[in-house]
Amino acid sequence: MSSGRRADVGDFWVRARPTLPIADRLARIGALDSLAPGARRRDLLLHLDELHRQHAGTAIPEQLLLTPVTAAQQVTGLPDMTPREQMEAELEVIGMDASRHLMQPFHPLLAELGVTPSHQLGEVPSGETVLVAGAKIAIQTPPMRSGCRTIFVSLDDGSEGGQIDLAYFDDTHEPVVI
Repeated sequence: MSSGRRADVGDFWVRARPTLPIADRLARIGALDSLAPGARRRDLLLHLDELHRQHAGTAIPEQLLLTPVTAAQQVTGLPDMTPREQMEAELEVIGMDASRHLMQPFHPLLAELGVTPSHQLGEVPSGETVLVAGAKIAIQTPPMRSGCRTIFVSLDDGSEGGQIDLAYFDDTHEPVVI
């Protein structure tokens, strides 16, 4: 920014000129969180409503004005959105849960079941049997010269270790009879 001041919600409002429904959706899914560090999403929604009310009916200037917006963000004391409410807002607005990994809610259960997270696989001695779990990223069954079927699966368990790559050979599973 050439003015040297930090971007905030008021600056976003002046520069982007969003409609209230669009700004509301962006705030509900956390897209404006970095413009209001530490602010609760419900407070941010009220702040956007106040900005909209202040600027309703004002003509859009031909040239972008970089004057500060006067509505100060207030802390209302409203509770923050719960993780479930955040997820519901994301599902409603963008059709997917983007604030956390798909596997995150299952991490405690997987740990209880003895599943080895991807970031700990390097510590497992060679030849030891491990249990892994994750969301399927990719599956491939390329043609093999031998005619045997080999299945390659990539999983993402949501830990910092990255993906887990698995290979299944014909002799590791029962043949499928249709």
